[in-house]
Parts: sequence; structure tokens; C-alpha cells
Amino acid sequence: MSELQLKEVREVVRKARASSAPGPSGTSYKVYKYCPKLLLRLWYILRVFWRRGRIPDQWRVAEGVWIPKEENSTQLDQFRIISLLCVEAKVFFSAVSKRLCTYLAENNYIDTSVQKGGISGMPGCLEHTGVVTQLIREARENKGNLSVLWLDLENAFGSIPHKLVQFTLTKHHVPSRCRDLIADYYSNFRMRVSSGEITSSWHNVEIGIITGCTISVTLFSLAMNMLTKSAEPECRGPRTNSGQRQPPIRAFMDDLTVMTESVPGCRWILKGLEELVEWARMRFKPAKSRSMVLRKGKVVDKFRFNIADTAIPSISEKPVKSLGKVFDCSLRDTTSIQSTCTELDGWLKSVDKSGLPGKFKAWVYQHGILPRILWPLLVYAVPISTVETLERRGECVEGSSVSGALCIKQSWPGMARTIYGDHQRFLDTYFKPYPGHYFTGDGAYRSADGFYQITGRMDDVINFSGHRLGTAEIEDALEALCCKSLKMDHVMEVVVRTVNFIRSRVPFAFLVLKEDVSQEQGVVVEELRRLVATKIAKYAIPDHFLTRSGKILRRILGKVALEQTGDLGDVSTLDDPSV
Repeated sequence: MSELQLKEVREVVRKARASSAPGPSGTSYKVYKYCPKLLLRLWYILRVFWRRGRIPDQWRVAEGVWIPKEENSTQLDQFRIISLLCVEAKVFFSAVSKRLCTYLAENNYIDTSVQKGGISGMPGCLEHTGVVTQLIREARENKGNLSVLWLDLENAFGSIPHKLVQFTLTKHHVPSRCRDLIADYYSNFRMRVSSGEITSSWHNVEIGIITGCTISVTLFSLAMNMLTKSAEPECRGPRTNSGQRQPPIRAFMDDLTVMTESVPGCRWILKGLEELVEWARMRFKPAKSRSMVLRKGKVVDKFRFNIADTAIPSISEKPVKSLGKVFDCSLRDTTSIQSTCTELDGWLKSVDKSGLPGKFKAWVYQHGILPRILWPLLVYAVPISTVETLERRGECVEGSSVSGALCIKQSWPGMARTIYGDHQRFLDTYFKPYPGHYFTGDGAYRSADGFYQITGRMDDVINFSGHRLGTAEIEDALEALCCKSLKMDHVMEVVVRTVNFIRSRVPFAFLVLKEDVSQEQGVVVEELRRLVATKIAKYAIPDHFLTRSGKILRRILGKVALEQTGDLGDVSTLDDPSV
């Protein structure tokens, strides 16, 4: 491998978060982001370390911070340690890690269809979850057979041996310069942990990778890829509807998913993984693992899987949450979607009752609530109606050239207080659709200049000749003609509805022509009718020969078909003889 290039170091510093906590040296990324000469000096120093193949002692110390793995964590095994390292070491090993990933990818030493985590630029969490979900859905819909195991390694990051890392690098023919740097880095690495006002003494890290280190993730992924690929020959994976054979084992860091079409095949792979993990001096955690067996598209509980004589719970007993998605015995997302909506309601109510100014509430919505909603919307099959409900509960529409519901946040003297005799109807109509706002019932468009244009009633639907017809649709058709063909002003009064005793309701539009329009009124009306009939339907224009009682005169229709319009006979009974 050649020496580190300045562009590699610059790229690492550019992508690093400036808010990252500094390590024992007290230096943050901001120093090198905003001081180009210091960054150049750092590059000179990093090149010296690369040539010598030695890591300074100051880089082999870390301050550990306890991070809980789950809510209400009290036991030591419910926490993980995040290491605060020197920024200079993180920059150096980020560049080395990127080179290592490029080397592994170009030589096909790591199978990204199996190991989804830790490899930069490769599809990861979402693709892994999507493939597992698709295989389960296809087995359910096609009434097929499928066996699935979700396996969890106990303290995986803290229990992987350093010798396994070196063995993996040797097996994948990683250049000796890179192997020696990593071996020197892990030899005599020291750490101390703080909790509150208590700080432990320094101790050597003789097992496990350094969490927070920029190269440890790649090393762990490479080691797990070697273990999972070694167990693959035990059984083939399932086949999708498209005929593509999937690998039997998928891994995202330490989360393993085993999928086969038969129960014996799943047992063989589990046995092979147990032997490999035991050889690596690691172990699975049966209590956090789950199993599922589908027979003819239905979940059955008569098959059991064991790890070291301990039964793995099935998803019928305890649902499993894998990579942010919950799998249960219903094989559907309904419960999870309802739970997401309930959580969203609680978060929005908490923020609304916090008493914060509007701009701070918007910040909480954007950086606190929205990121928590995006992932469920990605991994669950959320119906469009639910998405619209979530959007209606969201924050106000910002920017220009946007449309939405016209709502009023602050009260004004002329606002009604209730509907006499039915206060609940008043609340349901005007305040329930958009909590915290008064809903006017109108849609509005905000132009680039910040002016509001009322686009019409959002609930304005006409019962026209037995059809439910929205006036906004007709207005859109008229607007298109106004802007393109006839060059008229916008529709002034929108499409309003008037009472007609035959059709129940009829649409009626008010338009104002510009002074320089040369077309005659009849031509304009016919063009408008043609456009509405084309874009919506024939029943949206008054073109039937109806009597006042609503009957169609077939005699007149026949003469029109024969082009005998000069002798239509008695038309006095027609509701509109001009038709």
C-alpha cells in the first residue's frame, strides 16, 4: 500500500461531525476543519506513523462511557462502553479503514449479500430488513414453508478475540503493513471508565474491539463474514418468487438471521454456527434469540430450536425486534403501525403542552420526532391513508408555492365559540382535524410572493345526477384552460353549487374574461364544456334532454341522431329547451 495521501485525510475530516466528543487529547474535529495549516501538519505526522508501522502510546488510551442498551438498565451486562479516542487516531484509522474496505470489495473477499453492516457504501440495514420481510410475505401468500432464526451474540463487540481479528486479516490476504499497524494498535491498549463522579483505574483491553474506533467496525464485520460464510454449506437458502436463491444466513454486524425452507436445514446451520462461535470463544444468547416456522403459510409452534440445551423462544411467545422492525406471529404490520401512530400522538401532545415558543417546537418536530417516524414508514407496509393521517398531524407547511389546508392558530374577536345546542359538533368540525388550530374548511395556495389564494372548500362535494362531484376538480380544469387557451383571469368565485330539483345539485362557474380576448362568448362556453367533459366526465356538463320530471325524451334523441334538428316537435316540457 502507498503512503497516505493528503486528499484522503481531507476527505475524512470533511465528512466527520464537528460535534463529536473529543478524546483524552481534548482536540476536536473543528480544529482541523477550520485550520488548513494544522491539517497539513497532521498529514505530515500521519505519514511518519505509516512509514514506521508504529502507533504512538497516546493513541492507545481511551475514556469509556457507559451507554444503556435498553430502558431501565440496572445490570452491568445491560450497558455497553463507548470509547472516547484521540481525534488524530480516528482520522488515521478512518483512512486506513477506507483503504481496507476498497481492497476487500475489489477482491471479493467479503460477501455483501451476507454481511450488511460495517462496509462503507454498501446497502445495509434497510435492504437486510426488506429481504427478510419479502421472504416471509411470499411464504405466507403462497402458503409455502419457511424456517427463520434471529440469533443474538452475547456481548459480541466486547468478546471477539484479537487473535481472531488477526487470523481473519491473514485469511483475506490483507497486506502485512496494514496487519502490523492493527496488531500494534491493539497490543497494550488501555482504557478507564467513568460513571458519575467515579472513575476506574487504567486496565488493558485484551479481548474485544474498541467501540468508537473508526476501524473496529470493519474488522468486526470481516470476522463475522468469515464465520457466517463457513456455516453456509450446511444448507441452501430459500428461493424467492422470481426464482433467485437467497443465502441462508444474513448478518448485520452481530445480528444474524438464518432462513431455510426446511426445519432440518435450519438445525444444521444452527449447529454449524454454534461450533464456529464456540471455536471463536464467543456464544449466543438464547433469551434474546427468536424462532419462527411457517408451514403452508401459517405459523406453527410444534418445532423447537435449542442453543446449548436452552430452548429459543418463538415469536408466538415473544415478538422479536430486528433492526428496528417488529416481527410477530400475525405476520402483519398492523399492530406496529398502530403503535407508531399512538407514539406520534403522545409526542405531539407533549410538545404542544410544553409551553415552548413556536420555533423551538418546530425544532423538536424536525430533529426529535421526524427521525423517529421515518424508519417505521420505511420498514412497515404503511397504507396511504395512515400516511395522510400522519401528515395531517404534522407541522405547518413552510415555504412558497405550496398548497394546504387554511388553518388559524391564534383566536380573533369574531371567532364563533360554539354551535348552539351541539358544542361537540363544533369541536369535531373546526378543531379536531388539526389539533391546536382552527380549521376554516378551505384549501389555500401560498404564492412565491407570500400571498394566499383560496382554492375552494376542502369538503365541497356535489351530489350531481347520482354522482359525487368535487368542485375543485372542475375548477382545476377551468384553470388549465384559463392559463393556456383563452388567457382569462383565474376563476373568480370558484365553482359554486346551486340547487336544481332534477339533478339535486349542479355546478356553476363564474369567470371573467380579459379585455383583449377576441373569442365570442359562445365559443368560450363550448370550449369550457368540452374541456370539463374531457378531463372529468360527460355527466359534469348539462347536455341531456331532460323533462322537468327528470325523464329523457327518446323522440328527440332519435331526431338528433338522424340530423333532423329542424323539426324536433314539442319541446315545451324540457327543463332547458336551449340544450
